[in-house]
Amino acid sequence: MKKSQLLALSILLFTAINTNAMTNQVTKIEVLGKTPSQIYDFMLNIDKEKYLAWHPEHRDFKIIKQTKDTVGSLFFFHEQIDNLKVKYRWEVTKIDKNHKIVMKAQYFIPIYLVLTLDKTPKGTLVTHDLQIGYRQKITGLIDWFIRNLIFTKNKRHSQDRHAIEEFKNLEKIL
Repeated sequence: MKKSQLLALSILLFTAINTNAMTNQVTKIEVLGKTPSQIYDFMLNIDKEKYLAWHPEHRDFKIIKQTKDTVGSLFFFHEQIDNLKVKYRWEVTKIDKNHKIVMKAQYFIPIYLVLTLDKTPKGTLVTHDLQIGYRQKITGLIDWFIRNLIFTKNKRHSQDRHAIEEFKNLEKIL
Protein backbone atom coordinates (compact mmCIF):
# COMPACT_ATOMS: atom_id res chain seq x y z
CA MET A 1 0.00 0.00 0.00
CA LYS A 2 1.35 3.42 -0.94
CA LYS A 3 2.03 6.00 1.75
CA SER A 4 -0.70 8.29 0.35
CA GLN A 5 -3.26 5.45 0.45
CA LEU A 6 -2.20 4.51 3.98
CA LEU A 7 -2.49 8.15 5.07
CA ALA A 8 -5.96 8.47 3.49
CA LEU A 9 -7.12 5.23 5.19
CA SER A 10 -5.67 6.38 8.53
CA ILE A 11 -7.50 9.72 8.27
CA LEU A 12 -10.76 7.93 7.39
CA LEU A 13 -10.43 5.53 10.34
CA PHE A 14 -9.42 8.29 12.76
CA THR A 15 -12.37 10.43 11.65
CA ALA A 16 -14.80 7.51 11.95
CA ILE A 17 -13.52 6.52 15.38
CA ASN A 18 -13.63 10.08 16.74
CA THR A 19 -17.02 11.08 15.36
CA ASN A 20 -20.39 10.57 16.99
CA ALA A 21 -21.89 8.80 14.00
CA MET A 22 -25.12 7.35 15.41
CA THR A 23 -27.70 7.06 12.65
CA ASN A 24 -30.84 9.09 13.30
CA GLN A 25 -33.68 8.67 10.84
CA VAL A 26 -36.06 11.50 11.73
CA THR A 27 -39.42 11.66 9.98
CA LYS A 28 -42.03 14.32 10.70
CA ILE A 29 -45.65 13.56 9.85
CA GLU A 30 -48.64 15.79 10.46
CA VAL A 31 -51.68 13.69 11.32
CA LEU A 32 -54.67 15.85 10.43
CA GLY A 33 -57.73 15.98 12.66
CA LYS A 34 -56.21 13.86 15.45
CA THR A 35 -54.98 15.02 18.85
CA PRO A 36 -51.78 13.93 20.56
CA SER A 37 -53.89 12.09 23.17
CA GLN A 38 -55.73 10.09 20.48
CA ILE A 39 -52.45 8.94 18.93
CA TYR A 40 -50.86 8.32 22.34
CA ASP A 41 -53.87 6.20 23.42
CA PHE A 42 -53.74 4.26 20.13
CA MET A 43 -50.04 3.51 20.61
CA LEU A 44 -50.39 2.41 24.25
CA ASN A 45 -53.54 0.34 23.68
CA ILE A 46 -52.56 -1.39 20.47
CA ASP A 47 -53.27 -5.07 19.98
CA LYS A 48 -52.60 -7.46 17.11
CA GLU A 49 -55.83 -6.64 15.27
CA LYS A 50 -55.20 -2.85 15.41
CA TYR A 51 -51.53 -3.31 14.52
CA LEU A 52 -52.27 -5.39 11.43
CA ALA A 53 -54.98 -2.94 10.29
CA TRP A 54 -52.64 0.02 10.77
CA HIS A 55 -50.41 -0.70 7.73
CA PRO A 56 -50.28 -3.47 5.08
CA GLU A 57 -46.56 -4.07 5.78
CA HIS A 58 -47.30 -5.04 9.39
CA ARG A 59 -47.03 -8.81 9.86
CA ASP A 60 -47.32 -9.67 13.58
CA PHE A 61 -47.68 -8.15 17.05
CA LYS A 62 -47.64 -9.61 20.57
CA ILE A 63 -47.66 -8.12 24.04
CA ILE A 64 -45.06 -10.02 26.04
CA LYS A 65 -45.26 -8.16 29.35
CA GLN A 66 -47.61 -5.33 30.36
CA THR A 67 -46.66 -3.16 33.33
CA LYS A 68 -49.06 -0.94 35.26
CA ASP A 69 -47.36 2.33 34.27
CA THR A 70 -46.29 1.07 30.78
CA VAL A 71 -42.56 1.72 31.36
CA GLY A 72 -40.91 -1.70 31.30
CA SER A 73 -43.64 -3.22 29.11
CA LEU A 74 -42.34 -5.58 26.43
CA PHE A 75 -43.87 -6.29 23.06
CA PHE A 76 -42.91 -7.84 19.75
CA PHE A 77 -43.67 -6.56 16.29
CA HIS A 78 -42.78 -7.68 12.81
CA GLU A 79 -42.85 -5.42 9.76
CA GLN A 80 -41.61 -6.15 6.25
CA ILE A 81 -40.67 -2.77 4.77
CA ASP A 82 -39.46 -3.38 1.21
CA ASN A 83 -36.29 -5.46 1.78
CA LEU A 84 -35.97 -4.34 5.43
CA LYS A 85 -37.32 -6.80 7.98
CA VAL A 86 -38.07 -5.30 11.39
CA LYS A 87 -38.72 -8.22 13.71
CA TYR A 88 -37.72 -7.40 17.29
CA ARG A 89 -38.85 -7.36 20.88
CA TRP A 90 -39.16 -3.80 22.18
CA GLU A 91 -39.21 -2.37 25.70
CA VAL A 92 -40.92 0.89 26.59
CA THR A 93 -38.19 2.84 28.42
CA LYS A 94 -39.84 6.23 28.92
CA ILE A 95 -43.20 7.90 28.49
CA ASP A 96 -44.42 11.45 28.83
CA LYS A 97 -48.22 11.23 28.74
CA ASN A 98 -49.72 12.44 25.45
CA HIS A 99 -46.32 13.69 24.29
CA LYS A 100 -43.49 11.12 24.07
CA ILE A 101 -42.92 7.37 23.93
CA VAL A 102 -39.39 5.93 23.92
CA MET A 103 -38.77 2.28 23.06
CA LYS A 104 -35.58 0.23 22.86
CA ALA A 105 -35.22 -2.84 20.67
CA GLN A 106 -33.75 -5.92 22.25
CA TYR A 107 -31.03 -6.37 19.65
CA PHE A 108 -27.25 -6.73 19.60
CA ILE A 109 -26.79 -3.07 18.62
CA PRO A 110 -28.70 -0.22 20.24
CA ILE A 111 -31.91 0.72 18.41
CA TYR A 112 -34.28 3.28 19.88
CA LEU A 113 -37.59 4.54 18.56
CA VAL A 114 -38.63 7.92 19.95
CA LEU A 115 -42.15 9.11 19.08
CA THR A 116 -42.96 12.72 19.95
CA LEU A 117 -46.49 14.11 19.59
CA ASP A 118 -47.01 17.87 19.34
CA LYS A 119 -50.34 19.65 18.84
CA THR A 120 -50.68 21.70 15.66
CA PRO A 121 -53.57 23.91 14.49
CA LYS A 122 -54.69 21.11 12.15
CA GLY A 123 -53.91 18.02 14.26
CA THR A 124 -50.70 16.47 15.58
CA LEU A 125 -47.11 16.59 14.42
CA VAL A 126 -45.56 13.15 14.97
CA THR A 127 -41.77 13.09 15.08
CA HIS A 128 -40.63 9.52 14.41
CA ASP A 129 -36.95 9.33 15.41
CA LEU A 130 -35.27 5.98 14.79
CA GLN A 131 -31.82 5.96 16.42
CA ILE A 132 -29.41 3.17 15.52
CA GLY A 133 -25.91 2.75 16.90
CA TYR A 134 -23.78 3.93 19.75
CA ARG A 135 -23.45 7.39 21.26
CA GLN A 136 -19.85 7.19 22.48
CA LYS A 137 -17.22 8.66 20.16
CA ILE A 138 -15.00 5.58 20.40
CA THR A 139 -17.63 3.54 18.54
CA GLY A 140 -17.72 5.83 15.52
CA LEU A 141 -16.26 3.17 13.23
CA ILE A 142 -18.98 0.69 14.22
CA ASP A 143 -21.62 3.35 13.62
CA TRP A 144 -20.09 4.16 10.22
CA PHE A 145 -20.48 0.49 9.23
CA ILE A 146 -24.07 0.45 10.53
CA ARG A 147 -24.99 3.57 8.55
CA ASN A 148 -23.20 2.62 5.34
CA LEU A 149 -23.47 -1.17 5.20
CA ILE A 150 -26.45 -2.24 7.35
CA PHE A 151 -29.00 0.60 7.57
CA THR A 152 -28.20 1.93 4.10
CA LYS A 153 -29.64 4.97 2.35
CA ASN A 154 -32.24 2.80 0.57
CA LYS A 155 -33.33 1.20 3.85
CA ARG A 156 -33.54 4.63 5.49
CA HIS A 157 -35.69 5.84 2.59
CA SER A 158 -38.00 2.81 2.95
CA GLN A 159 -38.28 3.42 6.71
CA ASP A 160 -39.13 7.08 6.08
CA ARG A 161 -41.86 6.15 3.58
CA HIS A 162 -43.29 3.55 5.94
CA ALA A 163 -43.45 5.96 8.91
CA ILE A 164 -45.25 8.56 6.79
CA GLU A 165 -47.77 6.02 5.49
CA GLU A 166 -48.52 4.42 8.84
CA PHE A 167 -49.08 7.67 10.71
CA LYS A 168 -51.12 9.19 7.87
CA ASN A 169 -53.25 6.00 8.07
CA LEU A 170 -54.26 7.09 11.57
CA GLU A 171 -56.31 9.86 9.98
CA LYS A 172 -58.63 7.13 8.67
CA ILE A 173 -58.58 4.52 11.43
CA LEU A 174 -58.85 6.70 14.56
